[in-house]
Amino acid sequence: MALKSFVETICEDSEMAEKFRSKYNLYVMPMMNPDGVARGHWRHNVGGVDTNRDWINFNQPEPKALANFMEEKVRETSGKFVFAADFHATWEDIFYTINEDLEGNHRV
Repeated sequence: MALKSFVETICEDSEMAEKFRSKYNLYVMPMMNPDGVARGHWRHNVGGVDTNRDWINFNQPEPKALANFMEEKVRETSGKFVFAADFHATWEDIFYTINEDLEGNHRV
């Protein structure tokens, strides 16, 4: 529901949304684990692997496909990804934050 609301807001005909879209490209992947979710798994893919733990080695097809997509977009556009958000949780309202001591590589 949060992703749907976010996408609707960013795609609407408002000054804020138009300003955002004029400056940034937005790529939306509505579900990274459709096979696992169809089998009742929030985090595990159809092979039983927690894909949330495969964002370093990219051994599973789901995170590997997203990494390949992102690398291709960077090559195509000579751009860079400056922000990524995911909208996932379990049955509770959970908001994951990033450690404020971590330093990113994007400078304004």
